[in-house]
Amino acid sequence: MSIQNTIDEKWMRVALSLSRRNKGATWPNPHVGCLIVKDEQVIGRGWTAKSGRPHAETQALLQAGENANGSTAYVTLEPCAHIGHTKPCSEALINAKVKRVVISTRDLDPRVSGTGITMLENAGIQVTEGIMEADSCYEHSGFFNRIVTGRPQITLKLASSLDGHIANENNESKWITSIKSRKLTHLYRMYSDAVMIGAGTAELDDPALDVRHIKTNQQPARIIIDSNLRTSLKSKIFKSINHFKTFICCLQNVKPNVVKKWESNGAKIIKCKNTSDGKVNLKDALSKLGSLGFNNIFCEGGSTLATNLIYNDLVEELILIKSGLLIGENGKSLVGKFPETPFLELPKLNLIETYQYGGDSVSIWSKPK
Repeated sequence: MSIQNTIDEKWMRVALSLSRRNKGATWPNPHVGCLIVKDEQVIGRGWTAKSGRPHAETQALLQAGENANGSTAYVTLEPCAHIGHTKPCSEALINAKVKRVVISTRDLDPRVSGTGITMLENAGIQVTEGIMEADSCYEHSGFFNRIVTGRPQITLKLASSLDGHIANENNESKWITSIKSRKLTHLYRMYSDAVMIGAGTAELDDPALDVRHIKTNQQPARIIIDSNLRTSLKSKIFKSINHFKTFICCLQNVKPNVVKKWESNGAKIIKCKNTSDGKVNLKDALSKLGSLGFNNIFCEGGSTLATNLIYNDLVEELILIKSGLLIGENGKSLVGKFPETPFLELPKLNLIETYQYGGDSVSIWSKPK
């Protein structure tokens, strides 16, 4: 590795750290970080603001001011080249007369996709690509997934006993994992655009789905997959609609009076196509959520929703938190029954990493590429 690449990695690592400042709150835009460096000194820092604007480059250049002339900009994602709510960031970099732009990865959005780089190069700016690209692609994987498939990336979190159960035979599950592991779940919530559960979990656990145990004002949206819109009007989710963005995916033939009750209190009802067995078609639901701009959705189950997401190949990442508790064969399985499938065609994930946390084991799995 050259000395220049080593220097570039050093500053790009900082830019990636900056990009996470508002992770989970920038949708529909990706969470981008930008660092302006001149004479080995940081003169500007920026990250995508909440709701997606201003962009990271705009904020970093504003901080750098006229000193940006002749500087190097480190950006985790190719600067935009199209006119939306703001002028293109590529144009802003050109106008600021930066000398060099280091880009971690190209933007897959067809409105950009190399155009930003071409704009910079045509203006005489030196462009370097691919610095810490794998890290940046991981950070922007949800945004890329939505651009390519039209659906947000689903990260499925499951908590189980050592013998692979999520509850005992009486559906008791509080608490299988340690309090420290539960705090970790709240961190994942904070870094996600939305938290999603099924109607069964809404009924059995009556969760609030908010971020607690962490000092933050950032709260994800809440999504319930509820075919018949049976979630109770006395639930914590219904009672707190005014405080959190709430979306419910249901069937098209749900009773209008029930829909009106939720909508009049502030929920967004998304009517979806049905499957052959009369349930919400998950691909259709996720496509509709993608059209609303969701990039990353953190799914906390339960078992029925998890099983259907896995079987329909809709899970990009799975986080399994396993405790040392033993429930026995009468416990409720981590996932339910799959339709009859040849052994070699059963769902399979690849292990990415595993570590100990709060006395539990945490393993992260991803869909094979």
